[in-house]
Amino acid sequence: MPVLIDYVPSSFAGAFSEREFREFENYIARDVKSFRFDPSYVEHIKNFHGGVPVVRAFVTKAGNRRSIERFLNFVDLKSRENEVISYANVNVMWSNLEDRLGLLLIPFVELRGGDFLCFDLSEVSHQTVVCWFHELSREDHPYTEPVADSFEEFLSMLH
Repeated sequence: MPVLIDYVPSSFAGAFSEREFREFENYIARDVKSFRFDPSYVEHIKNFHGGVPVVRAFVTKAGNRRSIERFLNFVDLKSRENEVISYANVNVMWSNLEDRLGLLLIPFVELRGGDFLCFDLSEVSHQTVVCWFHELSREDHPYTEPVADSFEEFLSMLH
């Protein structure tokens, strides 16, 4: 059964673009064979697109307490309606940070302080959740801490 969390009602990013989502997923799959987003994440992001959760805190496995700013989105980047929120688009964020994230980290949550929660694709069949630290990461050397063994586990950690 999926973990349900509450969101700030006016925080959603607007319409989820299936086209943007599939294009990005297929782009990553060119280099990371058989890549597909975790189905529980896909269901969640379609229902709570780019929202800000009411309960935002979690602790990494190393014991660092972190706080969510917002979930990243899959808005239609070709639509002028989405110019303001397009900065928080998964594809835009990944493209901006790719040199420090590498190909195997996909951001999906913006954290306070400029860090991100990412799916770690080191094992394509099992995507874990890690916290990526921008100040400690260098080109081709991302610095991460494990958070959860799955997206569902991550959601259940929020407090």
